Amino acid sequence: MVKIHIIGNVTADSVVKVINGKQVIDFSICSNDKYKNANGDQCEKKYFFSCSYWHSSTTLHQYIKKGQQVYIEGNEVTANGYKTSQDNIATSVNIRVTALNLLGSSKNSERIVNENNSNEDYIYGHEER
Repeated sequence: MVKIHIIGNVTADSVVKVINGKQVIDFSICSNDKYKNANGDQCEKKYFFSCSYWHSSTTLHQYIKKGQQVYIEGNEVTANGYKTSQDNIATSVNIRVTALNLLGSSKNSERIVNENNSNEDYIYGHEER
């Protein structure tokens, strides 16, 4: 079984869909990798991931906004190749999210307060579709 762990920033507000009576939250994240190349120059590479989270929460999607830093765990990773408008070959990586942790606060939202009125980050986990 493939399991993936990623920390990144949400690239656009999430979208909620209902498929066969089940709610799915779709969003994408970007994660950066900084490194030095053979010449010693500082380089940065960005990785983009499309995420689908099957979750029963009716309010979770309102916190998955552009700029929000998240930690995700996922499985059922698929990659699809495609050609960009500049005729470059690119890969789209899709992840079925099994757990989500909202980290910090985004530029566009207030600090999240859970049902116990504490200032802990939310951790949503392991719901089956």
